[in-house]
Amino acid sequence: MEPWAHQLLSGGTEAAWDLFLERYRRLIFATIRHVVRDPDDVMDVFARVLEALREGDFRRLRAYLAAPEHPARFSTWLVTVVRRLAIDWLRSHRGRQAIPVAVGALPPLHQRIFELVLVRRRGHAEGYEVLRTGPFPALTFREYLVALRAVY
Repeated sequence: MEPWAHQLLSGGTEAAWDLFLERYRRLIFATIRHVVRDPDDVMDVFARVLEALREGDFRRLRAYLAAPEHPARFSTWLVTVVRRLAIDWLRSHRGRQAIPVAVGALPPLHQRIFELVLVRRRGHAEGYEVLRTGPFPALTFREYLVALRAVY
């Protein structure tokens, strides 16, 4: 058992929290940066994640530790929790980003380009590579550029 977990279960919540942060701070930040693109928002999300992990006398952490079996390592579980909390924070501050109804009337290639480039904010070259390795393996770069212009 990790030292922070042992401390938490034996009642030393502040010592457990310090050990936990020392061990997992970098993983938490990396997970948040993967979800949140705006550097100004990263610290806000980090604060919210830490607050959520401390809520209810460390309810989430205690629930994981109390489970008789763990289908995943703690670090995997923590990444999942942090990612969900980050997404919840984004939704609460920006709302769900809905795809306009008009996009549904576009051809499948154009819909996919819209999703990749405008919604997920992938670069043009990365969008092309995703399409080539996925649903459109025969797509030439020239065809991609024509479709990209049509989407814009």
